[in-house]
Amino acid sequence: MRFLLVAFLRVLQFVVDVGLWAVVLALLVRLALALYSTSSVNNFFLVAELRQAMDPALREIGSWVGLRWPSPTLFGRFLPLAVAIPIWAIMFYSNKGIFRALHALAEAQADERVQRRPASSDEKLSGP
Repeated sequence: MRFLLVAFLRVLQFVVDVGLWAVVLALLVRLALALYSTSSVNNFFLVAELRQAMDPALREIGSWVGLRWPSPTLFGRFLPLAVAIPIWAIMFYSNKGIFRALHALAEAQADERVQRRPASSDEKLSGP
């Protein structure tokens, strides 16, 4: 049963890592596009798709803190970075929690093995 739990936790960790890294990377690319945008890059298909996917969420998050997106000010252009940092922190702490759970499972399994181990002949002779 522990094997299934460990396998589930490892799969969960992988899925969370890949998903959150993809979001952080997309936000950093969006930051780069906001700071250094050229017409040839803006017409690229993936850039248009990224803008279409990210801009509504950035507009909503920007409205929570009183910023417009896309922002005409230099300060407002760093909104994707301000969103990427907490997402990275969530990823870091979720990995830390999953690692602790895996470590606790490994310790419990080791303790169980020690308790099930038969007594050696020396321990039998020196017993009460």
